[in-house]
Amino acid sequence: MSVEDDDLRKSNAQAAPGDNRGGIPGWSQTPRMGRACKLRPPQERSPDMPVRLSRRERDCLIWTAQGKSSWDIGTILNISGNTVNYHLKNAMRKLGTTSRTVAVVKAIRLNLIELP
Repeated sequence: MSVEDDDLRKSNAQAAPGDNRGGIPGWSQTPRMGRACKLRPPQERSPDMPVRLSRRERDCLIWTAQGKSSWDIGTILNISGNTVNYHLKNAMRKLGTTSRTVAVVKAIRLNLIELP
């Protein structure tokens, strides 16, 4: 363990719960890195704000609707399974959903994707 890690461990042990390490509201220290990072609240969309999906996000949702796994979609689109998950999570965030299935249903209802 380095001196820096040891100092961070000691300072974290002395910190009170909710202590933001430096007195700057909205800033926090990451426990592993020891660097300050800005915490951003999730962006909320107004109901009338249009959702715009990228081409890859739409492709991944279409293949998900057809029952394909991330690995299958990655093979079809010639990208990795992790990249598929990245695009699906972005689509889920934009659509305000917490699952792939709900994201697909919402995208269909909003006419963002069509099934062949």
